[in-house]
Amino acid sequence: MFFMEGSAVATSGYSPGVRNIFELAAYADRYLLTFENAGYYMDPVWDTIRMNNITQHFATAFLANTFGMTRRWIPT
Repeated sequence: MFFMEGSAVATSGYSPGVRNIFELAAYADRYLLTFENAGYYMDPVWDTIRMNNITQHFATAFLANTFGMTRRWIPT
């Protein structure tokens, strides 16, 4: 499971919210990407392009690891 949330999200909440769901999924392989002090996309703390780049990086790494594709991308 891959969770992603800003720590300052007011709508769904971070803790309680996504952080708690992440912690309760204790018997599953799980990953949590937290954007510190971030809300949703119109956010003064984080630049949207920067957030998207970070998200793409971690989502790609998660999917590659989940589907066993890491060796294909590691140079020998």
